[in-house]
Amino acid sequence: MTQNKNNETDDLNKPTTADTPISNTSQTDLYDRTRRRIMWMIPNGLFMLGTKTQTSINLMTLSWVTQVSSEPKIVVISCEKESLSYKNIKDSSCFAISILTKADKKPAIVFAKPAIHDDKEGTLSGYNYLEGEITKCPIISIACAYLEFKVTEIKEFESHCAIFGEVINAKELFTSEQKVTKDMILSMQDTKMNYGG
Repeated sequence: MTQNKNNETDDLNKPTTADTPISNTSQTDLYDRTRRRIMWMIPNGLFMLGTKTQTSINLMTLSWVTQVSSEPKIVVISCEKESLSYKNIKDSSCFAISILTKADKKPAIVFAKPAIHDDKEGTLSGYNYLEGEITKCPIISIACAYLEFKVTEIKEFESHCAIFGEVINAKELFTSEQKVTKDMILSMQDTKMNYGG
């Protein structure tokens, strides 16, 4: 332990544990910036989350998606608790994920805001969509593939919720002449966007 010029304890030289609080504002701000920057290094895809109830339909940009079980096939997603998508999922117990290629970055920006449904034109925020075969949740028409899920569990946190879904349908939308590989799939790193941290 050392002393600074004002004979104050230098907290940076103290041993720390996971429960040790950071004691002053400047340290807290620096830590928050560092933590956010490092958490942004975690690779994330960019997908379209489709949800639907009897009275509401929505597509939303989604980046927090990961598989957590192979038997059964379980994926966990996370969205804000105040979002329309989360309300729809709670009401319907299902959702769908549209998978995009790097050539289709624009929808990720467009659907960062609540979608505008034009029932007459059959569009969401100007984009055509189709219905999932089982859930009837919207699938953006430019998707190369999609997955449909039934909700198995929900865990709420202060800002977001973790939604566990079992895969109940998977479909490729590209033609046999096309070849879509994993390195062609849109990710956060392909844009100037950041989320979370």
